[in-house]
Amino acid sequence: MTYRGRQPTIGLIWSQFSAYHVDRLEAVGRRLAGRAKVLSVEIASKSATYAWDPSGEVAGTEKKRLFAGESHEKISIWRRFRAEFRVLKTCDIIFVGVAYSQPDIILLSYVLRALGKRVVMMTASKFDDFQRKSSREVLKRLLLSPYTAAIVGGRRQFEYVRFLGFDDRMVLPGYNTVSMERVRRQAEADWDAAREISFDARSFVFVGRFVEKKNIERMLEAYARYVHAAGPLGEAQAKRLTMIGDGPLRPAIDAQCAALAISDMVDFPGFLPAAK
Repeated sequence: MTYRGRQPTIGLIWSQFSAYHVDRLEAVGRRLAGRAKVLSVEIASKSATYAWDPSGEVAGTEKKRLFAGESHEKISIWRRFRAEFRVLKTCDIIFVGVAYSQPDIILLSYVLRALGKRVVMMTASKFDDFQRKSSREVLKRLLLSPYTAAIVGGRRQFEYVRFLGFDDRMVLPGYNTVSMERVRRQAEADWDAAREISFDARSFVFVGRFVEKKNIERMLEAYARYVHAAGPLGEAQAKRLTMIGDGPLRPAIDAQCAALAISDMVDFPGFLPAAK
């Protein structure tokens, strides 16, 4: 791969790296080994949104953490922009996994594009995540104009990005990927213990943030119907529900479980790292 007669530098940036971000970065590093320099840019070590463990090295890439030990939300917009621009201005193509609505990312995308860089948006947003307003959607079309392409999660994300003005720009699926090799390796470590649990004794599992767009309220209503449909001995017969994660809706979820009479059937182990 050559870019204007030389090897290109590919930059990928996220607010914070989790295990699945590292999966994607290492896959890019392997794919482009010997053909391009891959720069993995992590803005901060932690955030108020995710309780991920601090990430380590990213094989096959050069990793840069811009604000070690700091939380993403507590870093000023201007500090973030300056650090992001200082690193990414050396790249030829930049893949942006930070939310496109962040002020520093809006400014960064325009400046990088003005310098002749190719800027690619990576997103899992879809139209029905929130109640959308037409005025805001029109504004988004302007905010996203610097991006030359997009990588999205699936069909609904594809349709939403097309709606936002990517009619003549490349849009590819495959954003929400993980390393199956890593998952199998971690699963094999606990395989013997897992086999001792019968299928009937295994619980339903929810993994995610406790936020409105996950529609947890509807899921709990469905689960309560399932439990109570099992009859008088339902709690002994029905599978339990394990809610892995945390978030601002936790008090509301506890209250709903109580109102639905399923509190004794739902387990909350909290936020768990990938290895768990």
